[in-house]
Amino acid sequence: MSRRLVRGAKAATHFASLRNKDGLATSMFIEDVPLGIMPIRSSQMKGYSAELVGKAKDNERALAVLQSFQEYERHDLNEIVASAIHEISQDMAWHGRSAFEIIVSDGDPQVRLERFTPLRLLRVGLMYLQIIPRGDRKFWKRSISILSARDVWLISVPSELGGTHKYRKILKMLRRGDRMAPGFWQRDLAEGTVTGAFDFSEYRRETEICEARATRTWGWTRRDFSGRNWTEFALFYRLMTFRWAQAILREHIVSELNSLFQRLSIEIELQVFGLPSSADVSRLRNAMTEGRISYAKAIDASSIS
Repeated sequence: MSRRLVRGAKAATHFASLRNKDGLATSMFIEDVPLGIMPIRSSQMKGYSAELVGKAKDNERALAVLQSFQEYERHDLNEIVASAIHEISQDMAWHGRSAFEIIVSDGDPQVRLERFTPLRLLRVGLMYLQIIPRGDRKFWKRSISILSARDVWLISVPSELGGTHKYRKILKMLRRGDRMAPGFWQRDLAEGTVTGAFDFSEYRRETEICEARATRTWGWTRRDFSGRNWTEFALFYRLMTFRWAQAILREHIVSELNSLFQRLSIEIELQVFGLPSSADVSRLRNAMTEGRISYAKAIDASSIS
C-alpha cells in the first residue's frame, strides 16, 4: 500500500437516527455472540496462546493494527489478540458486518484502523459511498461520505453462518418478537379494554418458537435452561452448535486479519493455539449425538477455558 498523508478518518462513526431500541431477545443475542469466542480474563487463558509468525521487522506494525481495535493499550500478545478478536466479533454482532477505515500517514510506518458504521454503506466501483441519513446530516455536516476502497476494511459474518444478509434477517425476526404483546393488545390495555379471547401465554410460546427457529443455525438457546421449551438433548445440541458457530466466527476473524496484513504489506501471519476449532466442536457434537460421550464431557471439551 502506498502511503499518503491522512489527517483523520473521513467516515461517520454512527447514525443516532438509526439506532434501534432493541428488546430483550435481540439484546441478549447480540451480547451472547461474542461471549466465549476468546478467553478475555487471565484466569481463562490457560493453554491458549497467540503468535505472530513472519518477519520480525513487521511485528510492531502487526501489533499496531491489532491494538487499534481496542480501547485500552495492552502489552501481552495473548491479551492483545484475544481483545482484538473479541472487539471485532462484538462489533459484527450489531449489524452482521464491521467497517473500518485504514489510516496511514506519510513518514509513519504504523497503520491504524478506525471503526465506522457499516449502515448505509455502498460499494461503487473503486469507491465506497456512505449515505448520511437526513436526521444525522446536521451533526456530520454533510449528506455523503466518499471513501476510496483501498481505505476501507470490511469484515462480514462468514458464509457458513449465513453471511450478513441472513444475519440481519435473524435480527429482524428477533425484533418482531421483542414486543411483549401484539400492538392491538397493548393499545387495548392502554385504553382500559381487555380482550378476553387473547391468550397471552400462547402468544409468548409462539414467539419463543419463532426465536428458536430464527437462530437455529447459530444454536442460540435464548438463555433458556428451564426445560420448558427443550428436551435435555435439544438443549445440549444447541449449546454445542452455538460453540461451533463461535469457533467458526473466531477462525474467520483470524483469517480475515491475516488477509488484512497481506493487504497492508505486513509479512506476518497470526496464529492462535489452544482453543477448540470448529472441527473439534463438530466432532464432539457428533460423538454426543451418537451417545459415545456424555453431554457434560462434550461441553467441557468444547470450552475455551
